[in-house]
Amino acid sequence: MKPYFTLPFLGEFHTNTFLMGISFVFSLFFLFRANRGEISFWKTAIIVSVTGWMSIVGARLFHVLFERGDYFYKNPEQIFSQFDGMTFYGALFLGCLSFFILIKLFNFSQTHEKRLWDDGTLMLTLTLLLMRLGCFANGCCWGKISASLFSVRYFDPRSVMPYFGIPVHPVQIYDAFWALCLLVFFVILRKEKKATGLHMAWFCILYPLGRFVTEFYRGDHYRGENIVAFLSVGQILSILVFIAGCSLLYFSKGTTSSERR
Repeated sequence: MKPYFTLPFLGEFHTNTFLMGISFVFSLFFLFRANRGEISFWKTAIIVSVTGWMSIVGARLFHVLFERGDYFYKNPEQIFSQFDGMTFYGALFLGCLSFFILIKLFNFSQTHEKRLWDDGTLMLTLTLLLMRLGCFANGCCWGKISASLFSVRYFDPRSVMPYFGIPVHPVQIYDAFWALCLLVFFVILRKEKKATGLHMAWFCILYPLGRFVTEFYRGDHYRGENIVAFLSVGQILSILVFIAGCSLLYFSKGTTSSERR
């Protein structure tokens, strides 16, 4: 596709990095505007910046440790010299952990914490959508070879995709479409003020369902396949995240019911 593009008077940009920057700026101003009067711009900037950077570190380290450990053991200088290999679940884990710690350090009220988690989930879903589009442009997370109507071909030599000219599943677009569906779902929940404080739990339940399916169409075999029976690393993690989401939803609702009494 187009791993790089050019803007008039500004020069060439890496597509995925550019989309990441858009996600950061939008998240910063959305969170500040949504919580204006209750949280300063600088606290918002710290939360978004630290969470964003730790998500990148988590995405990279998970790829290094669990997907291509042998390669990076022999080439440690490449761990942070380039970022073509990243994983969403690594970003989700370290990003959520950082977000949780920062919220606790700033000592927000419980009501405000719930609202921040809901707003953060909305921005997480938007970021997921943009990053999957970036992956499609970059050629990473490519799909299996396919002759289907929806198959695509990569020809740009700077693309990460190794199978130039061969039709493959646009699995990144499948993931992006699922992210778009989730984004619409969370926008509706937020607008109607439903499931307050539980949006992240719902994300952890719903996202793995789509990811489990799209994993069957992935062609980047180094990520780990047939780890347990026919399951890939991504599918095993999807099951674990789904269970975590269900547990979080169950115990959160139990806590809410106790508070009402």
